[in-house]
Amino acid sequence: MTFESTIAFAIAMFLLAVSPGPGIAAAVSRTLGTGVGAGFAVTTGLIIGDIVLLGFAILGLSSVAKAMGPAFEFVKYAGAAYLAWLGWKALTAPAVPLDISAVASPAPWREAAV
Repeated sequence: MTFESTIAFAIAMFLLAVSPGPGIAAAVSRTLGTGVGAGFAVTTGLIIGDIVLLGFAILGLSSVAKAMGPAFEFVKYAGAAYLAWLGWKALTAPAVPLDISAVASPAPWREAAV
């Protein structure tokens, strides 16, 4: 990796870490429901998952872009349009209340999706 791509990777990781989303909701609800240890375990899993995901995405997209050449431009803009459409649908969807209940767990690494 060049220095510029390392900085871009670090910025992307920072933005993922500070942006609210399902990961933040999971960490907050697990912490409030079962304690700080479980929240720390969820947060650690999210961080490791984000690093692995971004690493594979960078490797995969760079190899696809190299193999497809100019045709990758179409795929890139089609993907951007699809993400914009998904964002619009998420913003205009009606709010649905969630039922969150506390669950006791013997160990943070044994946390299961409820």
